[in-house]
Amino acid sequence: GGAMIFLAGVVVERDGHSQLVQLLARNYAEERSLLAELWQLLLGRQVLVTFNGKSFDWPLVHDRSTLHHLGFDVRMEAAYSRRSSRGRAAAIESHEGGELERATPERPPRDRHDPRPNPLHCDLLHHARRRWRGRLPNCKLQTLEQYLCGRRRSGDIPGHAIPAAYHEYVRSGDAWQMRSILHHNALDLVTLLQLAMYCATGDGAEANKRA
Repeated sequence: GGAMIFLAGVVVERDGHSQLVQLLARNYAEERSLLAELWQLLLGRQVLVTFNGKSFDWPLVHDRSTLHHLGFDVRMEAAYSRRSSRGRAAAIESHEGGELERATPERPPRDRHDPRPNPLHCDLLHHARRRWRGRLPNCKLQTLEQYLCGRRRSGDIPGHAIPAAYHEYVRSGDAWQMRSILHHNALDLVTLLQLAMYCATGDGAEANKRA
């Protein structure tokens, strides 16, 4: 069980460029298709970088995927989900080519082995705590964003308000709140990418002097 996943954002490298992709479930029924798309995005990726993902996000993705019986060949399952008349996640990015489009099964495969991608997981929260604990007020993502990236959010929807805003969006169909949620998620991803660069290059050593 657990809380449903209605939005997944990732930054992937394509053709030498970083590309931000957001997958949105427009209603509760689309969670399954969102997860199938997410696993498809992760195929072939060697490393997964998250912020507090080891403790929360990644276990939740696995739990919700298992609940939706997505523990088998995700390439075929994603193609099956696309053929279904119900519950396709709204992807901010369209996918062209690749195994997903070439596979056209009439139903999911019977072989229930679990080839879900299992990339090396790097949780930057732990790196941030080792490096900046005691030098910053805390190691929350937005605190790191302020001190390392020099960016302070204004008018951003607080994280704790996002689930209620999503449920209201599903109830009313008013997409205005989703703009704030997508923007919040995109800023999180940009900050995560910058934080990964700081950890990899050794920059940010003077973080305690930046306010």
